Amino acid sequence: MITLNIYYVMNVVILQQWIVNQNKRGLKMKIKKLKKIPIIIFAIVIFILSSFRQKLPLPGEGVPIPDYSFYIYHIGEFGLFSMFLMLGFYPEFKLYFLMGISLLYGIFDEVHQYFVPTRFFDVVDILCNSIGVILGVIFSLVVYRIKNKKKIMERINHG
Repeated sequence: MITLNIYYVMNVVILQQWIVNQNKRGLKMKIKKLKKIPIIIFAIVIFILSSFRQKLPLPGEGVPIPDYSFYIYHIGEFGLFSMFLMLGFYPEFKLYFLMGISLLYGIFDEVHQYFVPTRFFDVVDILCNSIGVILGVIFSLVVYRIKNKKKIMERINHG
């Protein structure tokens, strides 16, 4: 009788552990899916922002002073875009593939602007987008490596 009870308790413990593992897997899947949401939202935001008309100088206002802040915006915008893409899809997808997606979206953004009144296709913007992508990927890789190093150290110290 005692042997039967021990066997029963062991089965209950094994079943509980299996349920806990299934819940952990389910939670990991939910977190994985949630990590993809920022890139979708940000891609939509980029598209909407590039759909707005650009303010042009009125006749008689003189020669406009060059505004280089747009270049900083492009670098920051596509730096964030590539970081969100890395957050959602790296290491499941290769680094070069994710960089290619980011660069293609930058080109798509410029082609889209060609069809928006008062906006135009600009190769310099594509260059700034590319710089942003590279900086965003580098930053993401540094964060990823630091995060993984901490996980490895925790396993060593606790295991």
